Amino acid sequence: MHNDYDTLRGTAPTQEKCRTLRRVLRGLTDKQTAELHRRAEWVAVATDADSKWNRAREAALPVLTEWGKTLRDRLAAAPSEGDEVAGLEYVPAVYNVDEVLGVGSPLTYATELARVNDVMDALIRRDTPPDVVAVLSAWRDAGERLEGDADALQADGARFACWVADQTTDDVALIADPEFPAFSWDEVADALGSLPGSTPPGESTSDDSSTADPAELKGKKPSRCHILAYYAYKYAETRLGRRQKDREAWEYLREHGIDDEKGDAGELAEWRLPSFDTFARNLRTARAYFGERKYTPRNAKALPTGRSIVKADEIEHRHRDK
Repeated sequence: MHNDYDTLRGTAPTQEKCRTLRRVLRGLTDKQTAELHRRAEWVAVATDADSKWNRAREAALPVLTEWGKTLRDRLAAAPSEGDEVAGLEYVPAVYNVDEVLGVGSPLTYATELARVNDVMDALIRRDTPPDVVAVLSAWRDAGERLEGDADALQADGARFACWVADQTTDDVALIADPEFPAFSWDEVADALGSLPGSTPPGESTSDDSSTADPAELKGKKPSRCHILAYYAYKYAETRLGRRQKDREAWEYLREHGIDDEKGDAGELAEWRLPSFDTFARNLRTARAYFGERKYTPRNAKALPTGRSIVKADEIEHRHRDK
């Protein structure tokens, strides 16, 4: 089984990974298969019409619709001065309101929760009326609770695994589908390895923790890709001298990369920045292990400024010393 996980995580051709995945799926018990499909549909169920998330969404929609109309009226009435574009201060809020109003129920992927929450954060911290902030905060809190659920960490990987299995045979490689987002094979391996009774990648089959309930996975050691994403986020924090949102860290890393001129990049020296969705998912898994919550503007605390990268052994020691 470990060789199969290595294949899924490694640089093998896509055809070989698809065959490997199908072989792993054929080896699952009925209980494991049912659990994999449950996790694959977790986000849709958690955000369906009867969910707390959707009830908060429906309560927010009329208030947001009225606020969006007010913003557009202000934008239209803004006076022009020469060649300057009028009402620029309203444009970000208008776009954000439109994006939130376009969110439907149910959602499909766990990453959609993070995206929607980030947009709501952007509106909450602007000069937004208290009644709008109230409904957005209620909806945002419902989304944040879902993001922190243990199933959210494996939901996308499980969905990707089921989709690849449906789209392939042992002789036909992965079929490109423009409706399906790019995914990480690491997440597929994580989702399979975290099933009850499975051997999590990188752990011994004699380890009793391999049969842990999914709700207990928050304390289990994540894979290397998750840890490196966490190190990279901390690296960006030290460079910017403050706490930041995941998107800010990713954009900083995309623009500046990892500076190894002083030889202090550590394990990040060979790390490559993935897509934002993969980066954010990897961060969520690592934060669950370290017992951290993602940064939100409402409870942020300033970090001390500094330029030295957070080393891997420092993070490990901090967790053990708790």
